[in-house]
Amino acid sequence: LDDPYILVNQGKISSVSELLPLLEKVIGAGKSLFIISEDVQMGFAEQSFPPVLSSIYDDEALQQEFPYMPALKAALENAEPRPVTPYYPAVSKAIQDNTFAALRGEKNVEQALTDMSAAIDQAAQ
Repeated sequence: LDDPYILVNQGKISSVSELLPLLEKVIGAGKSLFIISEDVQMGFAEQSFPPVLSSIYDDEALQQEFPYMPALKAALENAEPRPVTPYYPAVSKAIQDNTFAALRGEKNVEQALTDMSAAIDQAAQ
């Protein structure tokens, strides 16, 4: 979707007629509409995809099936966005390559961090 409007609905959408006034405005603006609802998010969670609505993480049945839900909710609530940089592909590659090399034992952690820092500095030049 290219630059859609996003509707986040904490409840259930029982009928499309509830959305008609909004849909008419969206169509009039020539935009797409992405709807995030509790029903859809519960379906995602039941398939092991992390939901975007925090209320889903509090569902007791879901917590019994997926005991990691409270920890995932806490992690998402404390998450920080990636830093904005025009060099993101190069920065991401520097992080991935050096982390992977350290995990495979091709570099020790200190060397991986040094190489990562140098690659990030190089990307910004």
